[in-house]
Amino acid sequence: MVSFAELRDAKPEKWMTTANDLRSAADKLERAVDEIHDNGTKKVEEHWADHLGAMAKDKLIIGTAELTAISVEDRGAATVLDTLSHAITTAQGELRSYVEFAKGKGLEVSDSGQVSIPANAPYTEYDQLVHYQQEAQRLISEAVEAATQADGLAKDGLKELDVDVVPPSTDPNKVDEFVNDIRDRQADAVTKSLNQIRDLLPDGLPPEDVAKWWGSLSQADQDMFKKACPIELFDLPGVPQQVKDALDDRSRGYSNINALRYARDHWNDDSIDHVDNSRCTDFVSNVLHFGGGLPYKTSWLGDLDDTDNWMLSGAAENHWLGEQYAMTHTWAGAENNKQFWLQHGGEQHPVSQALPGDVLYWNGHGGNHEEGKAFHAAIATGVLPDGEVLYTQHDADGYNRSLQDREHYYEQNDVGGAEVVAVRPKRTW
Repeated sequence: MVSFAELRDAKPEKWMTTANDLRSAADKLERAVDEIHDNGTKKVEEHWADHLGAMAKDKLIIGTAELTAISVEDRGAATVLDTLSHAITTAQGELRSYVEFAKGKGLEVSDSGQVSIPANAPYTEYDQLVHYQQEAQRLISEAVEAATQADGLAKDGLKELDVDVVPPSTDPNKVDEFVNDIRDRQADAVTKSLNQIRDLLPDGLPPEDVAKWWGSLSQADQDMFKKACPIELFDLPGVPQQVKDALDDRSRGYSNINALRYARDHWNDDSIDHVDNSRCTDFVSNVLHFGGGLPYKTSWLGDLDDTDNWMLSGAAENHWLGEQYAMTHTWAGAENNKQFWLQHGGEQHPVSQALPGDVLYWNGHGGNHEEGKAFHAAIATGVLPDGEVLYTQHDADGYNRSLQDREHYYEQNDVGGAEVVAVRPKRTW
């Protein structure tokens, strides 16, 4: 349990410094892995084909797997600590605001966080002071409780990453399983980091207290909540309507919040699939149309090569027909889907400017995919304070996965690099 005094006196900037150091270390490890992979493992395989060469390659595989595991753990820990720093900074700001509120009403606040009415308070103001005392105590307790929850989730996230980083075998399949397990642990740590922010929301407070809470936040803290947990913030009674309108921006022709709800509720729901392949882009289209309510663009007369429209056939909606009869090529093909939005009002942004609800496309950048052509699509569903984009997909199903880890995953698995871009769809028809 975090105490009032511990929250008041915490130094969250120290966690931020540690997080930055861990990210720097992860960057160096990933560069080392890429160098070994390109100039070590590949070269041995090409030029040293005998038994000793195979042994040398196995050694390099084990070494790179260990370095990869450490880098993934470092990034996971950095995310946990960075988010903890922001969570505690936000809770501290709330605490100061509530203490100032109490003192401004003529109340006293002890070093343990107890709000009391001064002994010399005027009798005629006593009932009003009791009301302010209860309100201030409730708000202060909420801030302390939020900090306690964030601290507990950070502890759990770091425990998740506390595992041996030495692969148990030289078997390439087992090495892959080992690294993937570390990545899963990192994903769990990222989820706990996101929950640190969600738990700062004042659930259960009256709308008027929520309005006070929102007004006490800095612009940076407000932006953090908008990007990290837009659905939960939207659903919180007392949040100003203009904030909710911005989260559910309907000027683009659909409901952004409802699209995000659909992604959250159906990321692992195979019953929504209309194709066997390209499930990732089919999911994106489902999110926008069935979730967000973005209408079809259609003047379709049966031309399946049509790239100027975006739709499913009526029979396909009910899963009555195979995919060859079901849709325009823009529905489930990543590159066609990207081009459709860009040619019909969508805006492309660098991934560093991604917002929840944007469509993310992985464009080929060497390796097995055509340069500049999208081969994968997903929905951005959150952005953490350090800028880490979280995405939700329906191909290797995942909810709020770490984009940063996925980018490096491609490089390490001979797929080649990938440039990820964010596209913000808009209805112009």
